[in-house]
Amino acid sequence: MAKITLRDYQQDAVKFALNVKKCEFCMRVGSGKTICAMFSLRAFFKRKLIDKAVIACTKSSVPVFVEDFKEKAGMEVPVIEDAEDFVKFFKGKEKVCIVKHSMFEKAGNDLMTIKKLEKIYDSGCKVALVIDEAHKMQNPEGVQHDAYFHIEEMFDRVILMTATPYSSCLSQFYGLIHLIYPKLWRSKRQFFDNYIDEIAIKDPRTHRIVRKEKVRYKNLKEFRAKIEPFTYFYYPSIPLQHIEHKCKLSEEHMNEYLRLCWGIIDSETQEKIDKLREK
Repeated sequence: MAKITLRDYQQDAVKFALNVKKCEFCMRVGSGKTICAMFSLRAFFKRKLIDKAVIACTKSSVPVFVEDFKEKAGMEVPVIEDAEDFVKFFKGKEKVCIVKHSMFEKAGNDLMTIKKLEKIYDSGCKVALVIDEAHKMQNPEGVQHDAYFHIEEMFDRVILMTATPYSSCLSQFYGLIHLIYPKLWRSKRQFFDNYIDEIAIKDPRTHRIVRKEKVRYKNLKEFRAKIEPFTYFYYPSIPLQHIEHKCKLSEEHMNEYLRLCWGIIDSETQEKIDKLREK
């Protein structure tokens, strides 16, 4: 890892994780969240802030993390799939392990495992947890989300990583934050009332409410201020690029193309299109 040079925003992410014990990296796809996590863990170990580290990820990401640690850190990191082996990891010599998200369900729903992990925690073992694709666990009513809270005291430092903190509704952000700061809002209902407006759709015959539809978000400045102390954002703007057509377009297709691009293309690109039309 000494040969890897972090970009400025990646260095900022590592510094952020050092200063905030439980945080989230909300970073664009391809921005290097894995590298940020690896360097954060290295910084934790170097400063003796932790004794062990656990990386939880999806099944498809397991080989990616294994390869990244082998290639970039020169480490053979074990993949643990059994709750009993998970407990043994904290008693063994390995410093880092990889588990699937489903491990929370296995460990957090087994009373014997919970008690063993509590003893390890009481012994003073400090553990860091990195949850990749953390939005996969954002459902507060989900089995893995619930089981996580049976053992969350075990983790002294937590980093959540995701490129999509919410996909269809801002309320999904609540479940993500709930993993590390469950008392930030009294309930999901309070979060919803604070930041989302909705209208009631009534049955025209009975006038009874049949469903509610979200119409807009509100108080977003307040929301941003509330989560910024523990959230590192990296979503740089992506410049629009003009793609040259390799074949001549018909007048009809060109007009359709122009209508799609209207208001987006700049004058220079418009000139190129006009010349293409003249050919």
